[in-house]
Amino acid sequence: MENSVEKAGATSIAEEFIDRVRKENRTEQIKQYMPFVIFSCIIIVACFAVPSFFSLNNFRTLLSQIAVPLICATGMTFILLIGGMDLSMEGVIGFCGVVLSYLVANSKTSLNLGLLGVLITIAAGSTVGLITGLIHTKLRLPSFIVTYAVGIIFTGFSIMIYRGAPAAVSSNLVLSLTKNFLGLPILTWLALAIFTVAAVVLKYTTFGRSIYAIGDNEMAIRAAGINVDRAKLIAFVICATCASFAGIIGVSRLKYGDISVGRNRIFSAITACVVGGTSLSGGKGGMLQCLMGVMIVTVLGNILILLGVDTDYQDAIEGVIVIVSVIISTVRNNKTMVK
Repeated sequence: MENSVEKAGATSIAEEFIDRVRKENRTEQIKQYMPFVIFSCIIIVACFAVPSFFSLNNFRTLLSQIAVPLICATGMTFILLIGGMDLSMEGVIGFCGVVLSYLVANSKTSLNLGLLGVLITIAAGSTVGLITGLIHTKLRLPSFIVTYAVGIIFTGFSIMIYRGAPAAVSSNLVLSLTKNFLGLPILTWLALAIFTVAAVVLKYTTFGRSIYAIGDNEMAIRAAGINVDRAKLIAFVICATCASFAGIIGVSRLKYGDISVGRNRIFSAITACVVGGTSLSGGKGGMLQCLMGVMIVTVLGNILILLGVDTDYQDAIEGVIVIVSVIISTVRNNKTMVK
């Protein structure tokens, strides 16, 4: 009799556990598809509220606007997946923009290194990421503190370089990024290429799998003998490399090298990642979520502009979106928010 009662109790506990797992899976699936639902709703609203949204010129504008946010969000995704934060992005973008403006044909120096100048700029940005990653991993300092400090340092260093008089860029190679190729701006093709490479690395390589594992349970991964510090270091280098590309595109648009090319890029990158479904606590998300988040943020911003909404109100709306997305992310995973 007692054995029967024990078996019945064990069965009920097992059934409750299975039901709870099923409910959690259903909830996770709903959250996974929520960005697609949100994006669809935005498009439907645009159909009725903003007729000019579906014009050919506006589509071209959108394709041009999506380039820098996509590149920045692509790099930021690697950092968020390990449970970190990179606040140096704006400083790195501005720094790379200033460096590029002095290495290609410009109004202040006689240098005109062309493609070599572009490659040196990318290497400079990657080096900043390497420095940041080394400080974070070797000194065991929180990533948001380290990156915030690095961002300020390189912002100040960039301002010291041009001393209030940015160099005007006249390089055909750099300025050609704003031209079209096969109907799309070259800078959009560049952004899509970077995104595609990052997506392949994240999904099909051992490094990509280790990024997810670190964000999910770093202690277990260390215990398994995986070189966590090296993976984190590479993630910071990737993020800074993406920032250097964003700086190059910024210079091609503004036609001069100024720290302002990186302004407000951190907020939009983190917004896009979180809105798309990437968790701030790490381990959840990816490039598909990154792309969907960038599309949501870019399209929403475009609609607000077409409606004539003031810039300050646009920022406020973005802030509300971030808060809601962070709440959802926190409910999804109760681990430490930032490492």
